[in-house]
Amino acid sequence: MLRIVHDLPIEQVAQVLRCSTGTVKSQLSRGIQALRAAYRDADTPERSVRDVG
Repeated sequence: MLRIVHDLPIEQVAQVLRCSTGTVKSQLSRGIQALRAAYRDADTPERSVRDVG
């Protein structure tokens, strides 16, 4: 949220969260991957029970 919504630099996010810039980068990457997967899954029509056969 701090990086994307508030447009803070990675260094400032790390300072606020009291962690390393590497941690901020890795967590940001994981979060973006999770959002992409959720969006991709939401865009895929669910299979019906008849399709499972």
